[in-house]
Amino acid sequence: MSLTSNRTSINTIIAKTYRDLGLKEEYDLVDLVEWSVEALQHIGVSEQYELKESCLQVCNYRVELPCDLVSLLEIKHEGRAIDKAYNGNHNIKSLGSGLSQPYSYNLNCLDSLPLILGRLYYLDNGDSFKFEKGWIKTSFKEGSIDIKYNAIETDDEGLPLIPDEVSYHEAITSYIKMKYFFKKSIIEDRFRWFYKDAEQKWHWYCNQAGAKAMSPDIFTLENIKRNYLSFVPNLKAYIEGYSTLNENK
Repeated sequence: MSLTSNRTSINTIIAKTYRDLGLKEEYDLVDLVEWSVEALQHIGVSEQYELKESCLQVCNYRVELPCDLVSLLEIKHEGRAIDKAYNGNHNIKSLGSGLSQPYSYNLNCLDSLPLILGRLYYLDNGDSFKFEKGWIKTSFKEGSIDIKYNAIETDDEGLPLIPDEVSYHEAITSYIKMKYFFKKSIIEDRFRWFYKDAEQKWHWYCNQAGAKAMSPDIFTLENIKRNYLSFVPNLKAYIEGYSTLNENK
Protein backbone atom coordinates (compact mmCIF):
# COMPACT_ATOMS: atom_id res chain seq x y z
CA MET A 1 0.00 0.00 0.00
CA SER A 2 1.47 3.37 -0.97
CA LEU A 3 2.11 6.28 1.35
CA THR A 4 -0.71 8.52 2.46
CA SER A 5 -0.42 12.28 2.82
CA ASN A 6 -0.03 11.93 6.61
CA ARG A 7 3.25 13.30 7.96
CA THR A 8 4.73 13.33 11.43
CA SER A 9 7.49 15.42 12.97
CA ILE A 10 11.00 14.11 13.30
CA ASN A 11 10.46 14.60 17.05
CA THR A 12 8.50 11.33 16.93
CA ILE A 13 11.63 9.53 15.71
CA ILE A 14 13.83 11.25 18.27
CA ALA A 15 11.48 10.22 21.09
CA LYS A 16 11.45 6.63 19.78
CA THR A 17 15.26 6.61 19.65
CA TYR A 18 15.46 7.73 23.28
CA ARG A 19 13.04 4.97 24.30
CA ASP A 20 14.76 2.22 22.30
CA LEU A 21 18.25 3.10 23.50
CA GLY A 22 17.18 3.90 27.04
CA LEU A 23 18.94 7.25 26.91
CA LYS A 24 18.63 9.22 30.14
CA GLU A 25 20.79 12.18 29.20
CA GLU A 26 20.08 14.61 26.38
CA TYR A 27 21.88 13.72 23.14
CA ASP A 28 23.05 16.20 20.51
CA LEU A 29 19.88 17.24 18.63
CA VAL A 30 21.87 18.36 15.58
CA ASP A 31 23.28 14.84 15.12
CA LEU A 32 19.86 13.24 15.43
CA VAL A 33 18.26 15.59 12.88
CA GLU A 34 21.15 15.28 10.41
CA TRP A 35 21.12 11.48 10.64
CA SER A 36 17.36 11.48 10.10
CA VAL A 37 17.71 13.60 6.95
CA GLU A 38 20.51 11.34 5.71
CA ALA A 39 18.23 8.32 6.15
CA LEU A 40 15.46 10.05 4.16
CA GLN A 41 17.91 10.84 1.38
CA HIS A 42 19.09 7.22 1.29
CA ILE A 43 15.49 5.98 0.94
CA GLY A 44 15.06 8.68 -1.68
CA VAL A 45 11.67 8.00 -3.29
CA SER A 46 9.76 10.95 -4.71
CA GLU A 47 6.59 10.07 -2.77
CA GLN A 48 8.22 11.09 0.52
CA TYR A 49 9.00 14.61 -0.70
CA GLU A 50 6.88 17.72 -1.05
CA LEU A 51 6.36 19.04 -4.57
CA LYS A 52 7.07 22.77 -4.62
CA GLU A 53 6.94 25.54 -7.19
CA SER A 54 8.79 28.83 -6.93
CA CYS A 55 9.48 31.92 -9.01
CA LEU A 56 13.12 33.04 -8.77
CA GLN A 57 14.58 36.35 -9.94
CA VAL A 58 17.70 36.15 -12.09
CA CYS A 59 20.29 38.85 -11.45
CA ASN A 60 23.51 39.12 -13.44
CA TYR A 61 23.03 35.72 -15.08
CA ARG A 62 22.46 33.74 -11.89
CA VAL A 63 20.06 32.90 -9.05
CA GLU A 64 20.62 30.93 -5.85
CA LEU A 65 19.05 27.48 -5.49
CA PRO A 66 16.39 27.08 -2.75
CA CYS A 67 17.92 25.71 0.45
CA ASP A 68 15.31 22.93 0.71
CA LEU A 69 15.79 21.65 -2.84
CA VAL A 70 16.37 17.91 -3.16
CA SER A 71 15.88 17.41 -6.89
CA LEU A 72 14.99 19.85 -9.66
CA LEU A 73 12.15 18.72 -11.92
CA GLU A 74 11.54 21.65 -14.27
CA ILE A 75 12.77 25.14 -15.17
CA LYS A 76 10.75 27.59 -17.27
CA HIS A 77 11.51 31.07 -18.54
CA GLU A 78 8.71 33.20 -19.98
CA GLY A 79 6.42 30.19 -19.96
CA ARG A 80 8.79 27.91 -21.89
CA ALA A 81 11.00 25.10 -20.63
CA ILE A 82 14.71 25.83 -20.90
CA ASP A 83 17.43 23.26 -21.38
CA LYS A 84 20.61 22.45 -19.50
CA ALA A 85 23.74 23.68 -21.23
CA TYR A 86 26.65 21.43 -22.00
CA ASN A 87 29.47 21.91 -19.48
CA GLY A 88 32.39 21.37 -21.86
CA ASN A 89 34.86 24.24 -22.18
CA HIS A 90 34.08 24.75 -25.87
CA ASN A 91 30.44 25.41 -25.03
CA ILE A 92 30.86 28.06 -22.33
CA LYS A 93 31.08 31.74 -23.26
CA SER A 94 33.14 34.02 -21.01
CA LEU A 95 31.57 37.32 -19.97
CA GLY A 96 33.35 40.56 -19.24
CA SER A 97 32.23 40.44 -15.61
CA GLY A 98 34.25 37.26 -15.05
CA LEU A 99 31.15 35.06 -15.00
CA SER A 100 30.50 32.37 -17.53
CA GLN A 101 27.30 32.20 -19.54
CA PRO A 102 25.94 28.87 -20.79
CA TYR A 103 25.67 28.52 -24.51
CA SER A 104 22.48 27.01 -25.80
CA TYR A 105 22.37 23.75 -27.71
CA ASN A 106 20.74 25.70 -30.49
CA LEU A 107 23.65 27.94 -31.41
CA ASN A 108 24.42 27.64 -35.07
CA CYS A 109 28.10 26.82 -34.81
CA LEU A 110 30.24 23.85 -35.81
CA ASP A 111 31.28 22.98 -32.24
CA SER A 112 27.72 22.41 -31.04
CA LEU A 113 26.54 20.69 -34.24
CA PRO A 114 27.09 17.13 -32.91
CA LEU A 115 25.10 18.06 -29.80
CA ILE A 116 22.19 19.31 -31.89
CA LEU A 117 22.20 16.22 -34.11
CA GLY A 118 22.31 13.94 -31.08
CA ARG A 119 19.10 15.37 -29.58
CA LEU A 120 15.53 14.42 -30.31
CA TYR A 121 14.40 18.04 -30.16
CA TYR A 122 15.77 21.49 -29.57
CA LEU A 123 14.31 24.76 -28.34
CA ASP A 124 13.74 27.73 -30.58
CA ASN A 125 14.47 30.48 -28.08
CA GLY A 126 18.02 29.33 -27.24
CA ASP A 127 17.68 29.85 -23.47
CA SER A 128 19.68 27.49 -21.28
CA PHE A 129 21.06 27.04 -17.78
CA LYS A 130 23.66 25.20 -15.76
CA PHE A 131 24.37 24.47 -12.08
CA GLU A 132 27.40 25.88 -10.33
CA LYS A 133 28.16 25.78 -6.58
CA GLY A 134 24.59 26.18 -5.35
CA TRP A 135 23.54 28.58 -8.11
CA ILE A 136 21.57 28.35 -11.34
CA LYS A 137 23.43 30.26 -14.06
CA THR A 138 21.36 31.29 -17.06
CA SER A 139 22.04 32.42 -20.61
CA PHE A 140 20.02 35.63 -20.00
CA LYS A 141 21.19 38.39 -17.65
CA GLU A 142 17.92 39.46 -16.03
CA GLY A 143 14.43 38.06 -15.69
CA SER A 144 12.65 35.35 -13.75
CA ILE A 145 12.48 31.57 -13.86
CA ASP A 146 9.74 29.28 -12.61
CA ILE A 147 11.01 26.06 -11.09
CA LYS A 148 9.33 22.88 -9.88
CA TYR A 149 11.27 20.71 -7.44
CA ASN A 150 11.11 18.10 -4.71
CA ALA A 151 11.78 19.28 -1.16
CA ILE A 152 11.81 17.78 2.31
CA GLU A 153 8.72 18.92 4.18
CA THR A 154 9.32 20.78 7.45
CA ASP A 155 7.18 21.75 10.43
CA ASP A 156 6.80 25.18 12.06
CA GLU A 157 10.13 24.72 13.83
CA GLY A 158 11.95 23.93 10.60
CA LEU A 159 12.39 20.26 11.52
CA PRO A 160 11.83 17.60 8.84
CA LEU A 161 8.47 15.89 8.47
CA ILE A 162 8.48 12.22 7.54
CA PRO A 163 5.80 9.86 6.24
CA ASP A 164 3.74 8.59 9.17
CA GLU A 165 4.37 4.95 8.30
CA VAL A 166 5.93 2.26 10.49
CA SER A 167 8.58 1.25 7.92
CA TYR A 168 9.89 4.82 7.82
CA HIS A 169 9.90 5.02 11.61
CA GLU A 170 11.91 1.81 11.92
CA ALA A 171 14.25 2.68 9.02
CA ILE A 172 15.20 6.12 10.31
CA THR A 173 15.51 4.91 13.91
CA SER A 174 17.76 2.05 12.79
CA TYR A 175 19.95 4.49 10.84
CA ILE A 176 20.30 6.72 13.92
CA LYS A 177 21.21 3.70 16.05
CA MET A 178 23.76 2.58 13.48
CA LYS A 179 25.45 5.99 13.55
CA TYR A 180 25.22 6.16 17.34
CA PHE A 181 26.82 2.76 17.94
CA PHE A 182 29.46 3.36 15.28
CA LYS A 183 30.74 6.31 17.29
CA LYS A 184 30.64 4.14 20.41
CA SER A 185 32.46 1.23 18.73
CA ILE A 186 35.40 3.47 17.83
CA ILE A 187 36.03 3.93 21.55
CA GLU A 188 34.92 0.53 22.88
CA ASP A 189 34.97 -2.61 20.75
CA ARG A 190 32.06 -4.17 22.69
CA PHE A 191 29.67 -1.83 20.85
CA ARG A 192 30.65 -3.27 17.47
CA TRP A 193 27.98 -5.98 17.70
CA PHE A 194 25.28 -3.38 18.34
CA TYR A 195 26.53 -1.38 15.37
CA LYS A 196 26.37 -4.43 13.07
CA ASP A 197 22.86 -5.30 14.27
CA ALA A 198 21.62 -1.76 13.67
CA GLU A 199 23.27 -1.71 10.24
CA GLN A 200 21.52 -4.94 9.24
CA LYS A 201 18.13 -3.62 10.38
CA TRP A 202 18.71 -0.33 8.60
CA HIS A 203 19.27 -2.04 5.25
CA TRP A 204 16.15 -4.17 5.76
CA TYR A 205 13.83 -1.32 6.70
CA CYS A 206 15.33 1.07 4.14
CA ASN A 207 14.35 -1.32 1.33
CA GLN A 208 10.96 -1.97 2.92
CA ALA A 209 10.17 1.75 3.28
CA GLY A 210 11.19 2.47 -0.32
CA ALA A 211 9.17 -0.42 -1.69
CA LYS A 212 6.08 0.52 0.32
CA ALA A 213 6.32 4.15 -0.80
CA MET A 214 6.41 3.17 -4.47
CA SER A 215 3.67 0.54 -4.24
CA PRO A 216 0.51 1.83 -5.96
CA ASP A 217 -2.66 2.24 -3.90
CA ILE A 218 -6.04 0.92 -5.01
CA PHE A 219 -6.86 4.11 -6.94
CA THR A 220 -3.59 4.06 -8.89
CA LEU A 221 -4.07 0.36 -9.64
CA GLU A 222 -7.52 1.11 -11.03
CA ASN A 223 -6.06 3.79 -13.33
CA ILE A 224 -3.36 1.36 -14.49
CA LYS A 225 -6.02 -1.25 -15.21
CA ARG A 226 -8.13 1.19 -17.23
CA ASN A 227 -5.14 2.43 -19.24
CA TYR A 228 -4.09 -1.14 -19.98
CA LEU A 229 -7.56 -2.25 -21.04
CA SER A 230 -7.91 0.76 -23.31
CA PHE A 231 -5.41 -0.91 -25.66
CA VAL A 232 -7.79 -3.83 -26.25
CA PRO A 233 -9.12 -3.61 -29.83
CA ASN A 234 -12.70 -2.42 -30.11
CA LEU A 235 -14.25 -5.21 -32.17
CA LYS A 236 -17.55 -3.37 -32.45
CA ALA A 237 -16.04 -0.19 -33.87
CA TYR A 238 -17.32 -0.79 -37.40
CA ILE A 239 -20.85 -1.64 -36.26
CA GLU A 240 -20.96 1.47 -34.05
CA GLY A 241 -19.73 3.66 -36.88
CA TYR A 242 -16.40 4.32 -35.14
CA SER A 243 -18.24 6.66 -32.77
CA THR A 244 -16.67 5.19 -29.60
CA LEU A 245 -13.00 5.02 -30.63
CA ASN A 246 -11.91 7.67 -28.13
CA GLU A 247 -13.91 6.35 -25.21
CA ASN A 248 -12.03 4.68 -22.36
CA LYS A 249 -14.43 2.02 -21.14
